[in-house]
Amino acid sequence: MHERAPVGTAAARLLAEIDPSDPPASITVALAPDVMADIAQDAWASATHGTVLETVEVEWVVRYPLLACLDCGVEYEGEKLDRCPTCGGDGLIVEDVPIAEVLPWRS
Repeated sequence: MHERAPVGTAAARLLAEIDPSDPPASITVALAPDVMADIAQDAWASATHGTVLETVEVEWVVRYPLLACLDCGVEYEGEKLDRCPTCGGDGLIVEDVPIAEVLPWRS
């Protein structure tokens, strides 16, 4: 349930940015890997109900944090327990991703 507020905030930010007379035809929302997509979609529907975004098509994608291998130093995308694809070592998250973020869009 931790995704409800960040998804609602992302929708509110987008509503503040757009021209209501020229809404985007579609948007992409990136979610962190631990987000439950069905809850995020419900939160989006609640946040955009009655607005120009209510009928906009939404594509949902998962973005993974950037990790650095503690053994060989290779940087790779994955979840916090994913092993290094090069040497199998442990990784440390060096660049996390937001819980929910609307990616760049066009009208």
